[in-house]
Amino acid sequence: MDNIGKKTTTEPYGFLFKVKPVSLAQQKSDAGIKIALVFALCDSQDEARKKAVKLLARDHWDILTVKIIPPLLPLQIISLETLEKDCYKRATKERMAYCILENWPNFLRPDQYK
Repeated sequence: MDNIGKKTTTEPYGFLFKVKPVSLAQQKSDAGIKIALVFALCDSQDEARKKAVKLLARDHWDILTVKIIPPLLPLQIISLETLEKDCYKRATKERMAYCILENWPNFLRPDQYK
């Protein structure tokens, strides 16, 4: 009964982080700047962002910037690339997932976040 009044989300919150490896000694395929797409199923967007930051830090990524993804529409979810869609599906089952992308994802326009 302690969940009374708490909003339970069924769709994960999404974030795009511009990241780079913490150290060049890491076994990352390319030491350049990447985009980390993170989905987190939490009670609030703030909690989801904090957990996403911890996850990326644990995996030795240095965060340069973060952008919040507005809730995805069903057509956007359908049009996700395979890697992005797998990440989204994993987050709905495991509560959190991320993937590293080479470029800005096609389902979002970068000018939406200026």
